[in-house]
Amino acid sequence: MSAPKIVSPPRNVHNKTGSFIAFSCEVSGFPVPSIEWKVDRGDGILIPLPTDDSHIAVQSRGGPSHYEVTSWLQLLEINVKDSATYWCIAKNNMGEASESARLYVQDAAGELF
Repeated sequence: MSAPKIVSPPRNVHNKTGSFIAFSCEVSGFPVPSIEWKVDRGDGILIPLPTDDSHIAVQSRGGPSHYEVTSWLQLLEINVKDSATYWCIAKNNMGEASESARLYVQDAAGELF
């Protein structure tokens, strides 16, 4: 039995409006942890993802090693309002681990948010 450990955390992403981006997060632990994604839009409130917003999707699968799970958070056609901190949170009955990454979105005028 072991608490979750984030083997490969999400990384910061810089991209332009209209682009597609993906964060990934690989976690190990026993029992195999569950992964959830949350977003902090700058106010300290963590909002669970995906929401009812059709441009956000979450996928997960086992592996690549035993007792590991990999999850992806995908954002389609990003815009300035998507600039935020995204959290990967892994949990099992032994504990919890989390890591975050920031999405920076560049608008049409070249300004980075």
